[in-house]
Amino acid sequence: MSRLELSGVSDGALRLAAGRFDPACTVVSGDDASALAALAAVMSGVAPARGQALLDGKPLSAWPPARRRVASVLAREALPPAESVGRAVTRVLAARGDERRANDVLEPFGLGAWSSKRSVALDHDELRSVALALALTHAAADLFVLYEPASSSLDRVLVRERIAAAVTRGAVVVLVSANTAVAESFGGPHAAVVGGVLQTSVVAA
Repeated sequence: MSRLELSGVSDGALRLAAGRFDPACTVVSGDDASALAALAAVMSGVAPARGQALLDGKPLSAWPPARRRVASVLAREALPPAESVGRAVTRVLAARGDERRANDVLEPFGLGAWSSKRSVALDHDELRSVALALALTHAAADLFVLYEPASSSLDRVLVRERIAAAVTRGAVVVLVSANTAVAESFGGPHAAVVGGVLQTSVVAA
């Protein structure tokens, strides 16, 4: 069973984050979008200004094998350079050793028509929708960090089903959202960022 640990993390609006996240779907809410975005980035493997995030004892920002076990959606997303969305998605799949085609990821979420679109033509919300589809189809991920998963254009029922499936197979799932009501509707343990500090006293193992 995997475990995510934050040790003395500080980055921008995120003043302090420390705690442990065990296999479950944990919701982290708060009213500071910048602090929440920073938390999601650090949990996904972006190096913080101070401290570190560990996945099963390995530093995410400095250990590529650990980072490849993470599926994430951040506040801002970008696809790798490619002529089309389909080719960009194919590059992501190849990087994680996934032999599926782009449409195998896009079609189930109703995004198949985007495959031929130019990547640079996607807006902020569309990029995050593609990123969420990629994250939720990462079969080898042991850690899912999803920033505002309910704000994409993807079918919410399907998103919930994929998240539940990840939890069932023992993954650590962290949902980060400023919308407390929507976030808590996913159930599971709850944590909060208050005044830039992560409060994890309510996170259950």
